[in-house]
Amino acid sequence: MSLKKITLISAALLFSSFQASAHNVWIEKADGAEYVVRFGHNPTEKYPENKLKPVQAVMQDGKTESISTTFKDGEAYFAMPENASIILLGYDNGVWSKLKNGRTVEKNKIEVPDAEFSKNPIKFSKNIVKWDSNATKTFNTPYELVPMTKPVAGQEFEIKALKDGQPLEGMKIAKSEEDPGVLTNKDGLAKFKAEKGANKVYAEYKLDTPDNKEYGFQQLEYVLSFDAE
Repeated sequence: MSLKKITLISAALLFSSFQASAHNVWIEKADGAEYVVRFGHNPTEKYPENKLKPVQAVMQDGKTESISTTFKDGEAYFAMPENASIILLGYDNGVWSKLKNGRTVEKNKIEVPDAEFSKNPIKFSKNIVKWDSNATKTFNTPYELVPMTKPVAGQEFEIKALKDGQPLEGMKIAKSEEDPGVLTNKDGLAKFKAEKGANKVYAEYKLDTPDNKEYGFQQLEYVLSFDAE
């Protein structure tokens, strides 16, 4: 077996170990005209306001604008701009370390040097609210999932994973947090079968950071949401 295949298999096994602690961010329609930024999985969880990055809207003209949010009851709420095509989210969950006794604490490896590992969980989300030419474009985010074509219910289509604008190999693409999914190829591509109505694509990736003094790796979770007919 080639080293490349071993590496990809190891990545898949590692992703399965993340599922118990996986948390994501995405948007949902709230009461009235408001939308809410959700965090967690099922059930959702409250979160500190300072961990959520500014909410961004990609407008129909392709320009990106910051959206004003109101934080209440542990969640961020906002009004959807009339001409928004996409809502972009970012969330930095800080640094977490697993202790030898099995507990996980929000401390870095300087504070707990004997921890089994220390990680920085980061979350990103692209929520396509209106399908237009922006849906297949990139928007200069650290990580990104880009549909190559407009999804059709019941059919597979390709998604490209990017890191800093470059194709990313070995990112897991799945239909749920529990789904083993598939890994993107050397061109950053993977296929996903769309379903009728609302869809969520879940992605995971681990980036080792050997030179970082506070944590040993970043754990990325990403959600791409869209509707298909």
